[in-house]
Amino acid sequence: MSRTGTERPELSLEQLASLIDLFPAPSWAHREGLILCANSLAADLLGAGSPKDLVGRSVLELTLERDQERIGAVVRVNHATGKVLTGRPETLRRVDGGVVEVELSARSIECDGRHARVDTAVDQTERNRAQRTAAKTVGLLDFTDNLA
Repeated sequence: MSRTGTERPELSLEQLASLIDLFPAPSWAHREGLILCANSLAADLLGAGSPKDLVGRSVLELTLERDQERIGAVVRVNHATGKVLTGRPETLRRVDGGVVEVELSARSIECDGRHARVDTAVDQTERNRAQRTAAKTVGLLDFTDNLA
């Protein structure tokens, strides 16, 4: 029985990994702070050679140092309450040291009789860059209006 009171089937780690492989967005599962499985889209997004290169890593390795305490608290609350997290803007640290801006969604699940969390990230880097460029352009246009 899930924390929401509705019956959900429990997944084995193998089943969860197979399911995550089918997700259309970068996704990974973790438990107690360690990544259990990931899909190839997650490996690409996070600069890893393959999904297996993410397995066993701490999820905090994927966060900026300044955000680790805050994200750790969010993970603990999500885990304790079973709350679904949807579209939260975050900046993740790639394995190669770069960063990527994402919208992160997450939910707690049962895997092999224990709680785990599945995260899905949608890359927002280009969208955010375009929005910043548009804002600068509008600012320059406003400035030229004041010159006239």
